Amino acid sequence: MYTLDDVQVQARKQHANLDAELSKHKVFRDAEAQTKIDKVYLFLGGLAILLVLIVFNIAGELVTDAVAWIYPGIASFKAIETPSTADDRQWLTYWSIFGAVKMLEYFLNALLYWVPYWFLIKTIFFLWLALPQFRGAEVLYGQYNRNLAGTKGPKIDTLKAKVASLSKSKDPNSPKTPKSSKSQ
Repeated sequence: MYTLDDVQVQARKQHANLDAELSKHKVFRDAEAQTKIDKVYLFLGGLAILLVLIVFNIAGELVTDAVAWIYPGIASFKAIETPSTADDRQWLTYWSIFGAVKMLEYFLNALLYWVPYWFLIKTIFFLWLALPQFRGAEVLYGQYNRNLAGTKGPKIDTLKAKVASLSKSKDPNSPKTPKSSKSQ
């Protein structure tokens, strides 16, 4: 059983770890200097406000979408600029899943309204997909997308070729044969 002293020791360790991590970012150092409030408390306070907004659905969709866009967007732009393709799978899979979830939400909006804590569930899911500690998008790619692409890939390629051949035959730029007109 934990004593109050054990909890305090753990809290101090976590505070020190978070302080060290936040100190790496200029925005937190500047905020601490300007407000004279410990950057850990600023961070945790901001996190608490976001959590309240999501849980009580006060702009829950906006906050959830911002969480799902901001870090992944920045990380995706960085991935594009790097010569390595190692992180491309993570972000291509992430944005594919993001688009699929947004599309499903569009069609299931009336049902999702009744799902308790939907935006909290969605936020946690997108954090799991995006954060480098979890890289959930790569996990899903490895477990599902690779298998789906492997089994359905040839069928998709065949369908793509058929659609391409149909579109070529109906190309408006191709020479048209004159239609015969009947005299009345």
